[in-house]
Amino acid sequence: MSDDLGRATLARLRAHLSEASFDALVLTGAENIAYATGYRSVAGDIFRSHRMAAVVTGDDVTVVAPAADAG
Repeated sequence: MSDDLGRATLARLRAHLSEASFDALVLTGAENIAYATGYRSVAGDIFRSHRMAAVVTGDDVTVVAPAADAG
C-alpha cells in the first residue's frame, strides 16, 4: 500500500470513528492492521499464528506486536 493510500484510508477511518458511538477500533488480523494503518508485519503475512493488534482512535494508532517486528 502506498503511503498516500494508507494515509487516506486512515483519515477515512478516523472520520467514521468521530461519528461512531464508540471511541476506538481494535484490529487483530495482520491484513486488517495493514489496511487500516499501513503497518505490515512480514511474520504476520507468513505465519497465521503470529499475534498482533492495533487500536485506532480518532487521534492515535497503537500497534502491539512481538519484539521480532521491531527489528
